[in-house]
Amino acid sequence: MQDQAGYAVNNAIGDFIKKRREELKLTQADLGKALGYRYGNFVGYLENGKAVFPLDKWEEYATVLHVAKHQFLRIVLHDKYPSMLPYLDFHAASQDESETSAGKAQIV
Repeated sequence: MQDQAGYAVNNAIGDFIKKRREELKLTQADLGKALGYRYGNFVGYLENGKAVFPLDKWEEYATVLHVAKHQFLRIVLHDKYPSMLPYLDFHAASQDESETSAGKAQIV
């Protein structure tokens, strides 16, 4: 949903990125650089709902923000494709098991 100026009204992904970035004590420039952007401006635009999230980079964002991929994908798709969320529920449980198993295998 957009306001009259064309900006996102419900900006769950932008809000999440900002909150997580702040938790990690990163600046917009730090996050932008880690994601391969020249400047942090794009991160700021995302956080303020003035840019469209680049779906092709969702895995990079999840990695840099240290968030489980299925959790981040859920947030990304929530605003754009909410009808897909029920299909992610069954995948999330198996993904958690895979990530946990992979983590245990690396520790051993």
